[in-house]
Amino acid sequence: MVMENIININEYNDLINESNIIKNEIEEIDKDIISSNNGIKVAGKNINGALIAAGASIATCIVTLALKTPILVSFISGGMAAVSFNWALTATSYINIEKKRILECNNKKMSLIDKQVELKKRILSIEKNRENNFNLTEISKNTAFNVKTKAGVKVKKRSINDNK
Repeated sequence: MVMENIININEYNDLINESNIIKNEIEEIDKDIISSNNGIKVAGKNINGALIAAGASIATCIVTLALKTPILVSFISGGMAAVSFNWALTATSYINIEKKRILECNNKKMSLIDKQVELKKRILSIEKNRENNFNLTEISKNTAFNVKTKAGVKVKKRSINDNK
């Protein structure tokens, strides 16, 4: 029974550590999601600015053609409009990439949460078994256990090292 209790304690500690690692991973995923959302907001503002610039460039192009200015001015305005539309398209593709990244992060987060729930169930099971079987009061360096039985009498359990 002593070895079984040692294994349960080691398994319990391993489960706690694994649960904490998963918790930290979930926090990192949350930070990634926040970062992606902020990137999407910035890209949305860039799209608005690019479309305004494109509209202004097209208007300039039309006005310069109507005023019969040198054709080069119209070409430059048209080129600026094309560049502005390209910025808008680039920002749009960035938004799509970030949305996909957010979905992947959410899927990973959900699987980690499921895993953490299973770990918590196992941890609670070990805690319940430990509570039902005995109250652990001390673990000495030589792995001897002092346990409190249900009658309340302390009994010293022999460890593996006591046989030496």
